[in-house]
Amino acid sequence: AEYMGDGNFMSFVDRLDDEYTKALQFTDPHTQDYVTRLSDEAYLMDALERMFQYYMGRGMPKHGTRLATRLLDHLYHRRQADHQKILTKQRSVSEVRKKKRKVEDEAELQARLAALAEKTGEAVEGQDPAEEASQVEEIASPTTGKTKAATQRPLQLLTPSLSESLQRLLQMIMKHGDEKAKARAILCKVYHLALHDQFSQARDIVLMSHVHELVLSATPPFQILFNRVLAQLGLAAFRQGLFKDVHVALNELCASQRVKELLAQGTPSRGYQQDRKPEQERQDKMKLCPFHTHINLDVLEAVHLVSAMIVEIPMMAANPYDSKRKVQSKAFNKLLTHYESQVFLGPPELTRDYIYAASQALLKGDWRRCYELTAALSAWDLMPEGEEVKKMLHQSIKEEALRSYLLQFAEYYDTVSLKALSEKFELEPNTVHAVVSKMMFTEELSGSWDQPAACVRVHRTNPTKLQYLCTFMAEKLQGLVEYNERILGGRGGGFGYPLGGESKLARPSEVIWGNFSRWSALGGSGAGRRPLGGMQNRAFSTQGGRQRGNNQRQGQRYY
Repeated sequence: AEYMGDGNFMSFVDRLDDEYTKALQFTDPHTQDYVTRLSDEAYLMDALERMFQYYMGRGMPKHGTRLATRLLDHLYHRRQADHQKILTKQRSVSEVRKKKRKVEDEAELQARLAALAEKTGEAVEGQDPAEEASQVEEIASPTTGKTKAATQRPLQLLTPSLSESLQRLLQMIMKHGDEKAKARAILCKVYHLALHDQFSQARDIVLMSHVHELVLSATPPFQILFNRVLAQLGLAAFRQGLFKDVHVALNELCASQRVKELLAQGTPSRGYQQDRKPEQERQDKMKLCPFHTHINLDVLEAVHLVSAMIVEIPMMAANPYDSKRKVQSKAFNKLLTHYESQVFLGPPELTRDYIYAASQALLKGDWRRCYELTAALSAWDLMPEGEEVKKMLHQSIKEEALRSYLLQFAEYYDTVSLKALSEKFELEPNTVHAVVSKMMFTEELSGSWDQPAACVRVHRTNPTKLQYLCTFMAEKLQGLVEYNERILGGRGGGFGYPLGGESKLARPSEVIWGNFSRWSALGGSGAGRRPLGGMQNRAFSTQGGRQRGNNQRQGQRYY
């Protein structure tokens, strides 16, 4: 049976979805009410899918694209196992609805037959039920004349495979959607790939689509989604042991003190905005993501700090006294500076305490202590692949401890045995050989392999602290001398390269003593000898002694 309704179905579904999201935002996530409301998502998804089939079956792709975007917002943050459970409930809801509708249709058909019999005054007997139903439909249905193909619904959009369902929605949006919808669909696809450990493919999509160029001029919901994609990319890179990629993805996001706000998982604190009105607080709360889509901030902080430690500590070991060394993570260096300024440090309690203690152990090459402190973090228990992450960290920490040990203590060795390094760090000889060879190739370690003796011969070591301080002081003194010479040349006008004539440098010692008369012999009459600063100095004139005396006194007043 066909049902007629007043109004716009598209607007009704949009409003229904918005109100459902608002209900999740304003419900306490730690109560049973939130769980009950969250279980209603299957009914909403069923309604969205039916409306999508309705509009696509009637050749209205623009409305179908809007519904596909809303379906994508409900799917991109799911995992495969969760999607199968929710889809099973959604299909059961659909079956119950179909059975209930079938019963209602049969009851309506009987009512129409009875009404038709009373109207015509004769009982319809001896006819086939299908013919009776067609007769009733021809009389009572307002859709007489439509073909069967026009009212036939397409196949089901959502499948048990989450990747296949997302791919169908993405193709629909890329074909009929506008630019904003396409960019948002790409970010949802990247988030899904990163969530399922397909980091390389997700990163390539971001770089090739240039979607990061639209962030500054985009709306706040788009910026929030982009920040969530960056966070998920960093977590995916960490699970694969790509610590430099983790640093690139999370450095700017985690360096700020407003990670919760950037990910739309919390409102600004009272310290930032003390005069906020209740209406503004309500608007800020409406921008938040539902609690079941949140990214764990403790896991994010642990991933960022551990990656920064593994990237930064070997560089600190290579340049222990260089204050001008390139800093990879300012937030991590700020953390180290804060803890080093403390008079007393107790046993580690917070994530930052554990990371600082692990950093000090890694700097000394003590990989066992470093791994014990890192593995003691409770954040790994919150990750789906916690045990695999710990195994990856165990191997990575041993390799980075080997690098730090060689960079910091190579000056005390003439040769280092491959067997001794393998036993000390419990690594395979092939792994030790690969790590040391890479250090030689990148010029981090100046040495060579002695293949018959199976050892590393150290050729040149880093300067000691005294040598570095002497070099640093010499560079500072040289810069100070050059700075003074530029000042004196600008005031006296005789220092620097003159424009035209023979290129000679003035003697700064004479400038200091104000003996300008001896400079007159350098340029003859002084014609065409203008100093580099564009100032003409009368001390170059060959006039009488009175003029020279005035110039000398003028120079003495300067200096």
